[in-house]
Amino acid sequence: MAQPSSDHVLDIDNDDRKILSIVQKNVHVTQADIATAINKILPAVGARLLKLERKRLLSTQYGINLSITKIPMALVRMYAKHSKEVLKAIECCPNVLNAFTTLGRTNLTVILAGTSIEKLENIVEQHFRSNPEIKHVEMAVVMEPITDTIMPVDLNLETHDAMKCGGACHAKAATRAGSNARYEPAQKGKLDALVKGIDAKDKQIIMALESDPDATQEELGELANLSQPAVGTRITKLLKAGVLGLRKGVNFKVVKGLSFVQVAIATSDVAGLISKLRACQAISLGFRIVSEASIVAYIGGNSLDEIESLIDTCIRADDRVKYVETMPVIMHLKDMTLPFNFECDFVPGVGCAGCTACAGKIAGKISKDLVVMAPRIAITKAA
Repeated sequence: MAQPSSDHVLDIDNDDRKILSIVQKNVHVTQADIATAINKILPAVGARLLKLERKRLLSTQYGINLSITKIPMALVRMYAKHSKEVLKAIECCPNVLNAFTTLGRTNLTVILAGTSIEKLENIVEQHFRSNPEIKHVEMAVVMEPITDTIMPVDLNLETHDAMKCGGACHAKAATRAGSNARYEPAQKGKLDALVKGIDAKDKQIIMALESDPDATQEELGELANLSQPAVGTRITKLLKAGVLGLRKGVNFKVVKGLSFVQVAIATSDVAGLISKLRACQAISLGFRIVSEASIVAYIGGNSLDEIESLIDTCIRADDRVKYVETMPVIMHLKDMTLPFNFECDFVPGVGCAGCTACAGKIAGKISKDLVVMAPRIAITKAA
């Protein structure tokens, strides 16, 4: 939704926007292809890419494709008296995909993943519900992601399956985090049934790439005791299988000049609204959950006002929507690289120009404007 009028805030121009859109759609695109698309020379493209990377508008992230692997997930929203202390306590937990503070009825959201829902329930009981500083806890099981969801997963979570949350579990995770979060081989367990066709060396490679997307095949080979060709073959296999995902997008944890909002939606037509949201380029992340508000979506924008206007236009105005609860995200626990709509400009009260989901409304708006303008054009010609 980056509009030309706000490009000065991000210090980008139309060519930068085109580059960002191209790279997000095709993470393997070459600089030569980009140069052809925007009619620029290669050195100019390289300089622009470097600028965008430094601004964190273009970040690279490897992770597990949670839309394909079906690893059990839960969304936990709570009200904590000291949210930063809670974040610090869960920072090294391998089951925490990410967490962020919010403004609203609840002030902390945690995204969990594990080998079973029972394990996630145990974490919520031990970490959150038993904490006297946390006054309200809502746990919702994730039925499915509604967007292509690629997030780093600490595969060491399988070594904690038999452990109860507490001192020993925390100490084990904290010690491992201090050693660059490398994969700790575990006995074959529930995770192998959820993510089929990978072995310990694959897991080593996945976690190394999650930690450092720029790691070379030579470095990965030394880590996993494999040749460079063998590493390349394994990475190709993991990407084709959809287990390993690669994303280029905005790192919302550190980027300056953009806002991020959590939107909980209750609807009379879950399937229909999800279909609509999947076509909406403004939705960066989203989940269908077991809750009265059965959809939670995340929207990035140039400002909270712009996001609120988009929610009014594209979500609240939908007759299938019962109610909407919005919560601005203040701070992320971990890096969060997600797609951002640099391509379609938002038209208040109508939708996003260029968006397939809003195409009908945009066309109607144009037709209406032409009808209004027709008499004026006729008068001008007559004069």
